[in-house]
Amino acid sequence: TFNVLKTGKYAILLAQSTLSDVPGNHWAKDYITKLTSRYYLSDVFTGINTAFAPENQVSGKEIILLYEKVTGRTSENLGLDIKQKSEKLGLDTIINSNALLKSIRRQEAAAVLIKLLAAKKGVGRTALKPGRTIILNDEAEVGNTFYSGVILAVDLNLMETDPDYNFKPLGYMTRADIAAAFVKLLELTGDI
Repeated sequence: TFNVLKTGKYAILLAQSTLSDVPGNHWAKDYITKLTSRYYLSDVFTGINTAFAPENQVSGKEIILLYEKVTGRTSENLGLDIKQKSEKLGLDTIINSNALLKSIRRQEAAAVLIKLLAAKKGVGRTALKPGRTIILNDEAEVGNTFYSGVILAVDLNLMETDPDYNFKPLGYMTRADIAAAFVKLLELTGDI
């Protein structure tokens, strides 16, 4: 609906869809659509104004900016560089501040998701416990810092294992993976 307040000339501009490179049958299309329709992400993901690039790996910087956006803390962190934002958001204990431009690993993403869940629920991360026993065949590869986050992310179906129950904690996250995980979490908290 467009309500005209005065006489004159008006222009209605339509932004180009960032989903033009996401095929209709892409496994994460619905998640990507929900995330991009809820949040303006051009300041999070490089080049998203022209294409979402679902298979691009996500950097530590991008997940910090996405976390900041979803928690609504962008304005309070205005003027801070990415290291300062990471510290202020409490993500510096999860994401190595010397590797913010490198791709984020699955175990780091799981820990960020659980930190976001705790923030949305208003509880400490240690208060969150899995509702069932989770078996991971590659459990020994999960770092001690990330273990509880990985277990909770799998328990809550925010992230999945492969058919052989391998989490692949050292694998990298793509934009599609991150969009799916964040949307699942935001659906869980009632924010989407």
